[in-house]
Amino acid sequence: QVLVTDKNTVKHVQLGKPLGKSDHVTITCDMTFVSDCNYLTKVKLNWNKLSDEDICNLNKNVSWTYSSDDLGVQEMWGELLNKLKTFESAVPRSKIRFFANGTMIEQNPWDTASLLKTKARLDKAWHNFDE
Repeated sequence: QVLVTDKNTVKHVQLGKPLGKSDHVTITCDMTFVSDCNYLTKVKLNWNKLSDEDICNLNKNVSWTYSSDDLGVQEMWGELLNKLKTFESAVPRSKIRFFANGTMIEQNPWDTASLLKTKARLDKAWHNFDE
């Protein structure tokens, strides 16, 4: 069994004979790795992180009536879009990483911010024993 965080990194897994008198088999596989300098970062608006309070406060400053009753669909859509753009300054941003070929680098669902901070703190603590 090969444990990985991304199933796409391991290809062509073959089980071989054990080495010497061991009861463990050898595993031969092709692995694909991408260096960190080969990805692109895109900033995306994270509307889910905008609090209800922020929306209510921003909503007070927007007039939701249209400039005229005779507007067509495109003009109405344009006005609505401009009104929604006033909210963008308050919307938190998220960085999304992409490989150079355009596919998104997926984050594991269990990799929350607090877990990543804890892992970094533990790695730093264990690094003291390595020296």
